Amino acid sequence: DGRLLRLPDVGGSLAALGQRLVVDLADPAAPGLEPAAPLSLEAVELMIAPGDPIAILGTAEIIRLEATSDAAGVAGWTTLSLRGDADGWAWDRGDGTSLELYTPPADRPNRITIDSTAPVFGGSGFDIRFRLLAMPPLLEGAASGGGSGTDGGGAPILPIIASSEFLTRTGSTVGDTLQLSSLGSPLNARIVATTSLFAPFDPATPFALTDLATLDLVGYATSGRTEQADEWWLRVQPGTEPAVLAALRDPGAGTASVVGREQLTRELTTDPVPLGLIGVLGLGSIAAMLFAGIGFLVSSTISTSERIGEFALLRALGLSTAQLSLWLSIESVFLLVVGLVAGSVLGLILAWLVLPFATLTQTGLAPIPAPVVDVPWTALVPPYVAAILLFVLSLWLVRRQLPDIRISGVLRARDG
Repeated sequence: DGRLLRLPDVGGSLAALGQRLVVDLADPAAPGLEPAAPLSLEAVELMIAPGDPIAILGTAEIIRLEATSDAAGVAGWTTLSLRGDADGWAWDRGDGTSLELYTPPADRPNRITIDSTAPVFGGSGFDIRFRLLAMPPLLEGAASGGGSGTDGGGAPILPIIASSEFLTRTGSTVGDTLQLSSLGSPLNARIVATTSLFAPFDPATPFALTDLATLDLVGYATSGRTEQADEWWLRVQPGTEPAVLAALRDPGAGTASVVGREQLTRELTTDPVPLGLIGVLGLGSIAAMLFAGIGFLVSSTISTSERIGEFALLRALGLSTAQLSLWLSIESVFLLVVGLVAGSVLGLILAWLVLPFATLTQTGLAPIPAPVVDVPWTALVPPYVAAILLFVLSLWLVRRQLPDIRISGVLRARDG
């Protein structure tokens, strides 16, 4: 997965010659849990820790490095090339407080020497550590004292993506080199790009992003520290999420919290609190549409009754019942279209202005990233279909009133 894994230490005696130290990639306490191939060897660490409070001198040498896939470790051993003078490999040494490059003898590239100028004292609190480590391209300059991917002193430079707020507060621009701190260790970083948003970080708070595998390499090369991941995102096969969740939530899995996307989606979509709120708003919308429809029908029928005299005069002037119905239909269509369009536009404006600034999280904090209004255009179909049915119903009611108009009687009543 691109992460560094420090394997368990195996010990030997400083007095023994040609001793064989075997490191098991699998954890005996957790059968089946082991690093997945392909694997690459990034470093070999040799720690010398004298037990007595006396100064020691001498040499230690890695004679051969072998690997096997045989679980019993009795067959299939293959010799691996490991030379301190090979391209891409380098020795360094440290005492727990600092690391420095170490140059082995030219004729014995895998031999380290503890000489009289730098003896190791037992009980001093500092064990001497030697590392033969592979230097990826980012760190090659650090091994040679400079070059691409390093500063002038040979320290590796970590490429980062900085947020817009980070650039504003630091006064930096893309291409600048800065010194940052990660877990108390200084890091040199170069800004290679910028972004304004990256979930779940608040855009108002400055942040920087980098590749975790590269950060691991830089941290290990500069301080010898390796960090384990505290969060994993897993992609599972369709339909296997329940089984995966059950396995990860087993007490023996060692997990603190396990979240499944499908399970979380079901919980959120069936939560009675938001569903109740949505239901109340939905019922309110339906009730408003019903009352609006009833009001429209009542208004149409009353308006027709109050305009009997006007209709009778129009009939006397030669307007037929069909033409009169068409005239009333145009009025109804105009009212419905104006109401629907105005209501839809008002709803969209309120959604775009209000929803992105609404607090939608249980903690009371603004959600990151901010919600984006997604208009379900298909949801507008039922109100528009209901408006068409309402128009047909109002037209039917009005047409029932028009034949009852007696032109002579109505006109006489108006003249009287």
